[in-house]
Amino acid sequence: MMNEFNTAREFLIKKFGKAELIKPGTYPVPCNTSRGKAFMKVIASNAGYLSDFHLFKDEALTISWYLEDQEKG
Repeated sequence: MMNEFNTAREFLIKKFGKAELIKPGTYPVPCNTSRGKAFMKVIASNAGYLSDFHLFKDEALTISWYLEDQEKG
């Protein structure tokens, strides 16, 4: 989980310039997985906390990365 947090934080700092300037909202953070490229959903709160970290296949965060696994299972 620490790797996901660090990846998201680094991406958002590049986007906003400083950690203090990260605006609350939901962001698609590009990342690489063992099965290819994905987007990690990250929610930034008013208090500056980052949460969620679920993977999606698309930048719009509409196609779950896990959907294929659920259908097989």
